[in-house]
Amino acid sequence: MAGALGIILENGKMLLIRRGTEPYEGYWCPPGGVQEEGETLEETVEREVNEETGMEVQVLGKLGRVRGPITGKFHTLFLCSARGGSPQPSPPETTDARWISYEELPGLPIPPFIREFLEGLELRKLEGSVSG
Repeated sequence: MAGALGIILENGKMLLIRRGTEPYEGYWCPPGGVQEEGETLEETVEREVNEETGMEVQVLGKLGRVRGPITGKFHTLFLCSARGGSPQPSPPETTDARWISYEELPGLPIPPFIREFLEGLELRKLEGSVSG
């Protein structure tokens, strides 16, 4: 099955989770997960963000896809807007969930295939499309 990740931006920050399980245990990632049978990828990202962070989001649009190097499966990244809740981790899958400033991103351990994708995004411009 395919996977979906949510890019949630607000006030110069991105919502990220710290993975509590392999692969990439201890790394920071956008919240998301694997599609369940009968679910659209948009439904997947909304459900997974809520399960991993307690946040409610709405999908605004598709940003692109990345191939996970371990499973070889594609993950679709969606731009989402926060609709409610406050970030809370959901152990053991996530050990932390919080808003991280764009300036902090380069210093965080982020899986290389996700980092490469994020570096190609203009986060402040994307955030403007969410709020305006």
